Amino acid sequence: MTEEKGNSSAPYGDVVEVPIGTFRHYMNFIVKHDLWDDATSALQAAGINGVVLGGQLVKVIREFVDAKGAELNNDPTHAGALVVPECSIVCPQPKTPANPPKK
Repeated sequence: MTEEKGNSSAPYGDVVEVPIGTFRHYMNFIVKHDLWDDATSALQAAGINGVVLGGQLVKVIREFVDAKGAELNNDPTHAGALVVPECSIVCPQPKTPANPPKK
């Protein structure tokens, strides 16, 4: 399917770049109406058990959440309210050896 509601879009099987505003709109809708369980169920019913994200995107979001989480946790009214989960992305090993050769 390449068209929906008169708007051109990429076929559903393709990986596409989505504007941040569009992504935000969908996520805000899910949050506002507390639809995380339903959204998760819909994705899993379609065989989707993970979300493909670029490493740079994950890095920026993680750094943002880490910083904001630390900031909020420093405020006594929010202390401990935000726990940042560990990221399960496997980072490549550094290109330099851990133990350089002895001379």
